[in-house]
Amino acid sequence: MTTSTRPDSPDQLAPYLGELIRHHQNAPELMRLWIELAAAASRPDHPAHAYFVDRYERGRAQFADGFQDEAARSRLRDGISPESAAVLFHAVLNGLQLQWVLDQDLDVVGPVADFVHLLFDHDHTDK
Repeated sequence: MTTSTRPDSPDQLAPYLGELIRHHQNAPELMRLWIELAAAASRPDHPAHAYFVDRYERGRAQFADGFQDEAARSRLRDGISPESAAVLFHAVLNGLQLQWVLDQDLDVVGPVADFVHLLFDHDHTDK
């Protein structure tokens, strides 16, 4: 699977994200710039504020739609809503990205895979 091929099951999500993260780690300055711009755009008067608000809303909605499909198949862990999973997913990815920019020796691929495992009920992923 390449980063251009989106995963269609929870079992493919962690390897997909690992590959995507490793790809982004090839350009740490771009990661740093993105983090800085997103933080600056948190101010409502920033020119990029609306862009980032929209981007995060769309991202959460897309993840929530995918997680809804997994919940319908009883693969999303009980007690976690698709909407909450989407918010948590973005928080984990963004937080780990920031931590990696601060300490590029930090393994962030492993924790992303662990988080994916926490989100999904792997007793039901073969359905």
